[in-house]
Amino acid sequence: MNEEQINKLKEIIKEEEKTHEFNDYIENYMSDEDLKNVEDEDDLKEYLETINEDHEITNAEVIYYSNALDYLLKNDPSLMNSLELAEEYGYKTTDLNSELLASLLMTKNNEEDYTSFIDDVMLRSEEIFKKEE
Repeated sequence: MNEEQINKLKEIIKEEEKTHEFNDYIENYMSDEDLKNVEDEDDLKEYLETINEDHEITNAEVIYYSNALDYLLKNDPSLMNSLELAEEYGYKTTDLNSELLASLLMTKNNEEDYTSFIDDVMLRSEEIFKKEE
């Protein structure tokens, strides 16, 4: 990517971050040097996925049971989803508490939102790569 493309991509990412919720801003981890090596949409998608893997942008840790209960009440009042996640990760019932359940659920929700964020960025960035061809 050239400098103009990099600036346009950063602008797209900044705008998209406003409509998505995860734990951190992607732009904090983006490097112009790394972006210069992004040659196409596949490279961009891989780059954005790697940022999350390396910096755990979607990982969540809910602390204080009151915060956990508020999150669960709003996002999983029956606890069905969070208990299912705990089971998938191999937790025993003796290991469970509201903070763990809320953290698991928030992380899953963040991951889904991050995937949506990447899809939105990819859609909007098509124009960047078309100019290069």
